[in-house]
Amino acid sequence: MPTFKGFGEYYTMGDYDGEIYRSMNDIYGEVNNMRMTIQTLNETMKEVAMEIKALRDDLKQQRNSPI
Repeated sequence: MPTFKGFGEYYTMGDYDGEIYRSMNDIYGEVNNMRMTIQTLNETMKEVAMEIKALRDDLKQQRNSPI
């Protein structure tokens, strides 16, 4: 029987092992996609926070400058 490595262990492909391995790979892929999405969201939130801070600083300067 063919064997393959998955999650640090070797699996022997039996009647159900192939389906289990595919399901585990699907789950791993989805978790990885979620991780990338969260990382992108985190970076976007940091950028938005920096933009808001810059806008607040601009507003403070405009309020303090004579007209």
